[in-house]
Amino acid sequence: MPSVNPVRLAQQVQRLADLLPAPLALQRAAVELFDYYADRTRRSGRRSGAHLSPRAFGAPTPVVRAAERAIAAAARERPECAWPAAQTLWNVGYRETSLLAIALLAALADDGLGQWAAKVAAECRDPIVLEALADGGLSAWRRADPSRFLRAARSWLRPKESAALQAFALLALRAAVRDLEFEDLPGLIKLMHGLAARVRGERLRALQELVQALAQRSPPEAARFLLDELRKGGEPAARLAKRSLEAFPARYQQTIRRALLR
Repeated sequence: MPSVNPVRLAQQVQRLADLLPAPLALQRAAVELFDYYADRTRRSGRRSGAHLSPRAFGAPTPVVRAAERAIAAAARERPECAWPAAQTLWNVGYRETSLLAIALLAALADDGLGQWAAKVAAECRDPIVLEALADGGLSAWRRADPSRFLRAARSWLRPKESAALQAFALLALRAAVRDLEFEDLPGLIKLMHGLAARVRGERLRALQELVQALAQRSPPEAARFLLDELRKGGEPAARLAKRSLEAFPARYQQTIRRALLR
């Protein structure tokens, strides 16, 4: 892997920005860039045991971040080019090209973005990409119409949906809680009721992190949610409360502990 020369890197990422109106050319240039900086000792995409690890070039973080900034700036100037370019980059299937696609999506509030994100999230197995998509990738869409975002999240959380899509919905809700521009916390909390009793594995971990984020953003509302769940009874709610305790200020921890002892 060559060393990162700031002057050369600036020229390389500017080329990406210039190619935004030409998705296929942009796709080729992005692959060339990340392949140039690829870590040959760690590059993934081969089978490891019984699982297929995420495909990634292993390009250095400063290279990926510089490319994201350049292409995002280009998208703000030419938003009509962002959607086709994002789809083309995503289809390559590498972590780095997916992150570039997400940098473009952050400029979009397109009505079709939620449906597209749900489809690709249900198929994606790269946790880094999924978190970026749930957060920055949906940010403009989420801010443009919070009610529409919550309706979509509700549909993703339906029991009939795949575990992968439900987990993505919880990541998206956590991103909304962390976004101080998102104000409909009561509407978001409504979607959380009853989930502790029916999620397992990755979904349970995502729910715990969502409660912890809510505890940091609004301790009273987060505590009220847990107390309501504890009143309904059941070990899943108690387990969720115990695992989320340390995210709360001390006085809320005491209240939740008392409820756990009843």
